[in-house]
Amino acid sequence: MIDLHIHSVYSDGTYTVREVLEEAKKNHVTLLSITDHNTVGAYEELKGINTEETYDIKTISGIEINCMYDNAKIEVLGYGMTDFEGIQQWCDDHFSKEKDRAFRNQEYARLFEVLTNNNIRNDLPEIWDPQLGLPHTAIYNGIRKHDDNQAFMRKEEWNSFDLFFRTATTNRDSIFFIEYSDMVPSAKEASETIKKAGGMVFLAHVYQYGLSHHIEFTKSMLKDGIINGAEVYHSTFTQEQSHTLIDYCLKNHLPMSGGSDSHGEKGRVRKIGKGYGNLHIPMDLIENWVTKFL
Repeated sequence: MIDLHIHSVYSDGTYTVREVLEEAKKNHVTLLSITDHNTVGAYEELKGINTEETYDIKTISGIEINCMYDNAKIEVLGYGMTDFEGIQQWCDDHFSKEKDRAFRNQEYARLFEVLTNNNIRNDLPEIWDPQLGLPHTAIYNGIRKHDDNQAFMRKEEWNSFDLFFRTATTNRDSIFFIEYSDMVPSAKEASETIKKAGGMVFLAHVYQYGLSHHIEFTKSMLKDGIINGAEVYHSTFTQEQSHTLIDYCLKNHLPMSGGSDSHGEKGRVRKIGKGYGNLHIPMDLIENWVTKFL
């Protein structure tokens, strides 16, 4: 079993590093990557753990960075970095606790302005209260407390937080769209940082962004030299979606990755190594690039 997309308590996961390893071993994972958002903090802790001896698990360094490309707020995955100090310093410069708090306040303020400008009923405070959850979560839950607000959403968005979230981050035709370009670094900058640290760059879960042109979007990022390859397996992908990406990558000789995007049992229900239960990533899909980092 392989899982190259896992989050820990170093970002928004609920498992400690050792709990990630224990859960991975229980689920028969033999190769994993902890890809926390905007930090490689987990790898400082991993230096003191012999994962092969203790858990029979090999690890490859990883990170998931929030960034902007073509007016869409997306994520890129980095693998195989060795300059942890360099990439962590860049992350601290862009995603420190202070900057993250300022980002969340601004994100919430822009979303709240959408509600106000469109007369969308809510009982939310004007200033973000972290106890309500992250800004999108707070806004989404506030909207859904009033059934008449369904008039402002597609049925799918009303029933799915993930779809609502992506609408606000990628769909410029939605009333819930807010501008991020002045709050999040560019994909080019994120990519250059990962590569400078010795890693490779992959586009994360392209089908999650609410785009209408997934392959063209991937092609464009490749043409601009931002990514080396793409994540072709993900807990949320259908078999057809994975096969479409795999076919594209095979035809163009591009590296592929995949993972559960697990955030731990206390969060989302994507299990390490298994996703929603049927995730299976074959080793021969990734061994042409991953072995050089092991």
